[in-house]
Amino acid sequence: MPVATRIFISYSWDSDDHKDRVKRFVQRLQSDGISVVYDDDIDFGDRITEFMERSVRDSDYVFYVCTPSYKRKADKRQGGVGYENTVITGELFANNNERKFIPVLFEGSWTTSVPYWSNSKKGIDYTDEDSQDYKRFTDKLKERQGHIATLEDNSEEDDEERAEEIKQQLSDVKKKLPLGKIAGAIGVISGLIGILVFLTGKSSILDFFGQKPAGGDWLYYVSQDTDYIHRMHLDGSKDEVYIDETVQKIIAVTNTVICYQTAEVSYDGGNKRWTPGLVYTKELVTGKITELDIPYNNTVSHYSESVILYDAYEASVLYYPRSGERVTLPYDMSTAKVIGNQLFFTNMNDNYFLYVMDIREPDKPAQKISEVPLHIQRHYGESLYCVQLEWVDGKVGNSWRFARPAVVSIRTREISFLDEITDEGIEAILSMDEYYIYYCTHAEIVRMDLSTHDSTILFDESSEMIFEDERYFYVHSHRYVRSEKVYNGIVRVGKDTDDGVKYLRKYEESDNVAA
Repeated sequence: MPVATRIFISYSWDSDDHKDRVKRFVQRLQSDGISVVYDDDIDFGDRITEFMERSVRDSDYVFYVCTPSYKRKADKRQGGVGYENTVITGELFANNNERKFIPVLFEGSWTTSVPYWSNSKKGIDYTDEDSQDYKRFTDKLKERQGHIATLEDNSEEDDEERAEEIKQQLSDVKKKLPLGKIAGAIGVISGLIGILVFLTGKSSILDFFGQKPAGGDWLYYVSQDTDYIHRMHLDGSKDEVYIDETVQKIIAVTNTVICYQTAEVSYDGGNKRWTPGLVYTKELVTGKITELDIPYNNTVSHYSESVILYDAYEASVLYYPRSGERVTLPYDMSTAKVIGNQLFFTNMNDNYFLYVMDIREPDKPAQKISEVPLHIQRHYGESLYCVQLEWVDGKVGNSWRFARPAVVSIRTREISFLDEITDEGIEAILSMDEYYIYYCTHAEIVRMDLSTHDSTILFDESSEMIFEDERYFYVHSHRYVRSEKVYNGIVRVGKDTDDGVKYLRKYEESDNVAA
């Protein structure tokens, strides 16, 4: 049975008549089979800000009801409307999911009623309740039978215009935020604030060592000298033990908790061996630690409040904490990312080909989207970064190795291979924008110009990503000693050569070398 599309309604309390009209609008959506969340769902004792953050994050769409009063509160970041718009612009800036956020015009005009950050977005004109825009939107939802629909016109010309609008908006943001200086409109500034509030489970699978927490200037990572979780201020001014327990990896840092998996460590001929242990969350404000109901020795690859993904013997399990339901998936996943309601994974039972499925409908078969073996590395914006695998016959034995990089569009699921990168020993794709791609080899971090294919070495040490922001990569630097990986420390690497490289923490020579 299809899951109903979920819409969160953001609106201002202009008057009793206006609130009644919003309620009728909600009832109309519900009568059309749409699940609606709005402030009438808040119960006594609930935290209002947490309700707003969760509603924006977990909904398929956010409708913001536009009136002159709503625009004024949004632009000045006043009251509940102001806070919701901070969260909205934060998610929009972080995930670039433009079509999730739809203005609904109740009063005034698009110029006088729509928030500054939302200028030029196509929305639903509901000044007349016999709205053709509303009918077109609900018709699209019905056609998709409960799947997330997109408010798009059928013509390629309109699609191209929409793409150009988004590119222009991103270009404007870059102009207003030059490196080393934050300036510009309040909507842009509050968008950055919102990123810190919003960065949650949507990109929460950490294949590396940590993540910057939402809502703060701290970097969380697993220290290689103790295997404890540390937290470090992003300028390196403070570094402290945060969880003094042996940890295999940080799974996620949301705006409320850090989720991590413990481990038992042993050594085999000097090589460190990990046995996955129990999984916990720690609340960032209160420090309360909670054990999650995940079987021992099962590796967790994704955590959010709504769904957890972990492996089982030659299968994978989706666990929904709110209902307690568990769904076993008949796929042995090598790498996986949950992005919104989509689960991308590489299938070990089918040559490591890339698949995608909707986690709201786990009974439906996953769709294969690649015919070459891939290794998922990370998600950023609207792209999934992968590396193609290549089977190599070696003198000692046969094995997979990383070959050319690949970028998967989350929206269209098209795959682009970057044949221009000819460096051997590629380990990871770090990031990509319209001008550059950043990647790691066995020996350095490289930036390549996408138009000229000229390469610039940003950092001349092997590295593994922890986190990135607009200006820097934060990485774990390492080297190899007698075929054993040895970590040098935490390094901040500028995306522009003028920003340089700074060691935020150096490990002692003997700290992380196996005895």
